[in-house]
Amino acid sequence: MAELSIIYARWCSSNEQWSKEVKGRTGTYIVRFGPTYGGQYSYDYTCTCAAFKFNPNKYCKHIEAVKDERCCWNSDVIMGSFEEEPADKKCPKCKSNLLTVKVGV
Repeated sequence: MAELSIIYARWCSSNEQWSKEVKGRTGTYIVRFGPTYGGQYSYDYTCTCAAFKFNPNKYCKHIEAVKDERCCWNSDVIMGSFEEEPADKKCPKCKSNLLTVKVGV
């Protein structure tokens, strides 16, 4: 039987939960990124504006305005696997919390 190697997958917490206030013409709205429709693995943007409420399958102008501000750093995409966790446990790109998962390969 083959032995498993343990690697560490890391990503910025903004990949799981993020929010930003956006000033609109008629008020202030909250754009969020996180779990949607109660799904454990379904993540997307939502907004508190009426345009998104009545058309949730399309991004509103508030989401479009701020979605590039979300960090989205992922160790697998950028740098590969690490052997140990950084002492500060912060994202190297935006300094938000860093999430780490051990994976057997």
